[in-house]
Amino acid sequence: MVFAVGEEPVAGQTYYYATIWHAGKAIHISDGTYDSYCNGAAIAGNVLYVVGNEATGDLVDDGYYEPYKSNVGVMWTIDLNDFDPDAPKVSKMALSDGKHETSALKVAVSDSKVYVCGSDYVENGNRRAIVWADGKAVYLTDGSVDALPYCIAADGGDYYAGGYIQSSENKSLGTAVIWKNGEVTKLTDGSTLAKVSAISVYTDKSGKKHVLAAGSEKVNGGRWKGVLWIDGKAQDLTAEEGTSISAMSVKDEGYYIVGNKTIDATGSIVVCLWTKDGCSVLSKNDGSTIEGTALALAGDEVYVVGSEAKLDTSTYDYVFKPHVWINGVEKDFNLSEGTTIWSMASGVVEKQL
Repeated sequence: MVFAVGEEPVAGQTYYYATIWHAGKAIHISDGTYDSYCNGAAIAGNVLYVVGNEATGDLVDDGYYEPYKSNVGVMWTIDLNDFDPDAPKVSKMALSDGKHETSALKVAVSDSKVYVCGSDYVENGNRRAIVWADGKAVYLTDGSVDALPYCIAADGGDYYAGGYIQSSENKSLGTAVIWKNGEVTKLTDGSTLAKVSAISVYTDKSGKKHVLAAGSEKVNGGRWKGVLWIDGKAQDLTAEEGTSISAMSVKDEGYYIVGNKTIDATGSIVVCLWTKDGCSVLSKNDGSTIEGTALALAGDEVYVVGSEAKLDTSTYDYVFKPHVWINGVEKDFNLSEGTTIWSMASGVVEKQL
């Protein structure tokens, strides 16, 4: 089974339903009374785990905007036994008490333990990096500088969260890092701004475990280049051409990485799929802006999702349109305009008799 997760507009409102999609059908897992959206997903056993945010926390009055409710990181679990898209069995767990802003970004499951990466805000405005292990918060940083884990993978009893830690001396710089079970390893030297955006763990045929981390890096005042770190050793995916990485999967010791880069000749931002054979550009190079947001592998099929930003000239607001490719060919699933898909998950689900 393959699921996509993200957000779909609530009719007549300026906020969103937390939404999952299966076989092209949108399934709302929030009721539309408050802003809500999904950031990450994983399948383990017969359960779909979805993480995201809901604007259900304490009221915030910052003096600049109308008072609003802060985001709370949440995890939904969805029973996939005899899955009914019209009446899915959904449970929800809040990851914080709503007293301050929190965000849940990605989820991984291993040995029946569920790991969620994200952050909260401290009083100085910095984000504090967090991994929730079975709902219990493990603080990876103390909030003295900004830090964020964008991604997480788990294998056996270990978790690996990838992200960045801001420089304490120069806020325009930051180090790409991996936290293994809370212990940090630096992938860059701090002289640039760098981050890990996607991470995977696999065991090769000899039984050796490998950690692949993908992300981006730029010098101060420069442009982003795509980078892949294999067991901590860096190799460039792109030149300094405005590259962003969103997701990664590993299969048969080969990697699939999705993101986007800028084509200077046309000004296009295009969706890219990187493998060991190089980059395949999936979207049209026609001056549009389409960012690659999600990736899933299911059997012999490679699913990639992108989000196109279209300017509404009547309001001068951007409206987002989703795109889906299967094995490099774009498919029309009739997804509604304004929808954004942020993550995908695939897995084999065995029905219990």
